[in-house]
Amino acid sequence: MQIIRNIKDYIAYSESDIFYALQKISLNKHGIIFSVSDKGILEGLMTDGDFRRYLVSVKKADLNIPLNHIVNQKFISCHISDPAPKIISHFSDRISILPLVDDRGHLVAIATRDRGGVRISPFSIDQKSPVFVIAEIGINHNGDMKLAKQMIHKAKYAG
Repeated sequence: MQIIRNIKDYIAYSESDIFYALQKISLNKHGIIFSVSDKGILEGLMTDGDFRRYLVSVKKADLNIPLNHIVNQKFISCHISDPAPKIISHFSDRISILPLVDDRGHLVAIATRDRGGVRISPFSIDQKSPVFVIAEIGINHNGDMKLAKQMIHKAKYAG
C-alpha cells in the first residue's frame, strides 16, 4: 500500500465544473477525482465509469455543470489513523484507491494499492506502464562543457 499525501491532483471542489474534474483525472492517471467542499470535506468521488454513466443518462452532456451534480456519494473511506491491514482489506478488483479522512471528514491523503513499481513524480513506472527512458550522460563528455551541453540538447530533442 502507498499513502499519497500530496493530493492536489486528486481533488476538485464540488462547485468545479465536470470539465475541470476530467482534466484532473487525466493528470493523476488513477481514473478518479475526489470532490471536496470549500472547507476540504470529502463529499463524493467521480471515476471514469461515473462519468460514462452520466453521459448515457442525459440527452445532451454539459461539461460546465458543477461536479456535485454527478459525483458518487456512496463510497468507502478510511480514517487516516486506521491501521494498514484495515485499509488494505477494502482493496478489491473494483477498489484500488481509497480516500483517507481526518476526524472532521477532511480529505487528507489517499491510499493506493501497491503496484510494485516506482514513482518518479509525476510518472509511475511499473509492469503496466509504457517504457520509461532516462537520458544519462555520466562522464561521456570527458569534461568538455560544450560536448556536455550538446548531449543535453540531443537528449531533450529525443524526448
